[in-house]
Amino acid sequence: MEETTLSGRIPQKEITRKGFFLKKINIKQISTVIAYVFIILFIYAALRKIVDHKMYYNEISYFPLLVKNSEFPLIHKIGGWAFWLISFSEITAAVMLSNNKWRKIGFSLSFFLIVIITFYLLLIINFSKLIPFYFGAILPNVPIYGHILFNTTLILMLLVPIMNKNN
Repeated sequence: MEETTLSGRIPQKEITRKGFFLKKINIKQISTVIAYVFIILFIYAALRKIVDHKMYYNEISYFPLLVKNSEFPLIHKIGGWAFWLISFSEITAAVMLSNNKWRKIGFSLSFFLIVIITFYLLLIINFSKLIPFYFGAILPNVPIYGHILFNTTLILMLLVPIMNKNN
């Protein structure tokens, strides 16, 4: 029979990891580690874009779905703003993830960013004749399918804190 508290709720279970350290890890600790992973990821990606802004801006202006004569005429209108919008969103997500009060919203923003980027990569694969070469901020020399796999892993990681109500 499961233990309940005075309010009748079942207490949050802890995941026990048996092995070398014999340490109990709860979901809040896992969420904190995931937050730090995304803080590092977003700060690195944003700073890399800003430091190498000329190359990134030139590359993004040639992305097949962001140019004027692409298969998606409405998407090209955000091409000029995409550089600053993506960098600002990554920094905003990192700041939100670093503050416990805003962390839940930061996880949601992170999820949204990664899903949008993955969706864009899928659009490129399925509807574009040209595949851009600049995705190199995080994983240089990795083909586009590797980026989709990496992003899918990030999405699955984000589901842990987002689905956790006690976070």
